[in-house]
Amino acid sequence: MRFPLRAGESRRAGLNGTKKKGGPVCLKRMKRQSFGKDERILKRKEFTAVYDQGRRLSSENFIVLLSPNQSGIRRLGLTVSKKVGMAVRRNRIKRLLREFFRQNKDRLPPGQDMVIIARKDTSSRKYEEVRRELEDLLISCTRDD
Repeated sequence: MRFPLRAGESRRAGLNGTKKKGGPVCLKRMKRQSFGKDERILKRKEFTAVYDQGRRLSSENFIVLLSPNQSGIRRLGLTVSKKVGMAVRRNRIKRLLREFFRQNKDRLPPGQDMVIIARKDTSSRKYEEVRRELEDLLISCTRDD
């Protein structure tokens, strides 16, 4: 059962005119770990450029292509084909990979386009396992360069 709203109230969380604690400091912290549009590889032309010119790194479940870019921003592109599984599984894999990038982008080299290709169904794996595999693959290899 829903109760009638008072004037100026909204059912959506945080929109009742109340300010959240922390103010701009919280926004800065959130912004730093966000995954904005400028950090995404979205266009086919950009993906093919990385496929053609990128350096390949591979592990049991992922292939990573790294290619320098002109913008100086770390960017991520994801490829999860239908061979991996149905949409729910593909979306979970993409969420895991985006989360890894979001939390570890400061440890990755700047000015790199990175495309991660999922080899097989890793949707049942926990984030910690995916993180460990990608850390071993990416962070140790980028230190060598």
